[in-house]
Amino acid sequence: MTEFMRLALVESARAIREGCAPYPGVGVILEYQSLPIIRAHNGQPGQPHAEVRALEEALTKGLDLRQCILHTNLEPCSNQVGLVHACTLRILEAGIQEVHVAVEDPYHLVRGRGIARLKAEGLKLVLGELADEARWQNREYFRRFCPHCGWEVQET
Repeated sequence: MTEFMRLALVESARAIREGCAPYPGVGVILEYQSLPIIRAHNGQPGQPHAEVRALEEALTKGLDLRQCILHTNLEPCSNQVGLVHACTLRILEAGIQEVHVAVEDPYHLVRGRGIARLKAEGLKLVLGELADEARWQNREYFRRFCPHCGWEVQET
């Protein structure tokens, strides 16, 4: 499954290049029948998050989301901010049964809550896939928003 997380990191890099700062670059791959059928990344602040974009695109294509696996480089958010919906709620509403997350989001409004909510609802979770790469890619986010969290990112 690492190949799908690598693709999620490619999408995350696109988000960073396109100006998602000060928010993290988030990339999502929806896997359907062992194929990366939907690719999405977050946009600029205030726009829908990558998870929501991927789910909406899948619905327009008529995909049965209960048969999809979601891969993301950063923990889905569990809080609603303004018009941006909590990604965990959207994942649950869509019927996704399996989620792969590279790293926990250290931001104080998320920090493990999204993962906990998905686990509590019985989803299969795979954590830590390509975690070092995901932390490195979003190192500025980790430094800016959570310098006290112990998420030291080593320069290479």
